[in-house]
Amino acid sequence: MEKFGIENLKKIITLVVSLGNVGDKIGHENASNWKKWFYLSDLFSPVVDIVKCDFKAVKDEWADLSSNEKLEIETHICNEFKLVNENLEHVIEDSFSIVINIESEIERAISMFRNLKKV
Repeated sequence: MEKFGIENLKKIITLVVSLGNVGDKIGHENASNWKKWFYLSDLFSPVVDIVKCDFKAVKDEWADLSSNEKLEIETHICNEFKLVNENLEHVIEDSFSIVINIESEIERAISMFRNLKKV
C-alpha cells in the first residue's frame, strides 16, 4: 500500500533527465555557436524544484513504490527525455525502466529461493 507518494522521486528524475537533454542539445550545436549555452536556462525549473526536494523522503518513496507508481515514473521519464537521436533515447529510457523494476525482480528471486529451501 502506498504511503509516501513519488513527488520527491519525480523531482530528482526530472533534474537528471533535464541534464541529459541539455547536454545532448549542447553537444549537437556547432562548437563555436554561443547560443548553445542558452540551453542551460532549461535547467532553471528542475534546479528550483530539486532545492525543494525532501531528500529524507526519497528512500521511503522508493521502498513504497507500487506497480502503478513505477509505471507513472517510467511514463514521466519518457515524457521528459528528448534526445536528438531517438534510437539512443529509447535505449536509455528502457535502461531506466530496467533500473526501476530490478529491485522487485531481485525480491521475487529471493522469495523464490526461500520457498525452494522450504521444499
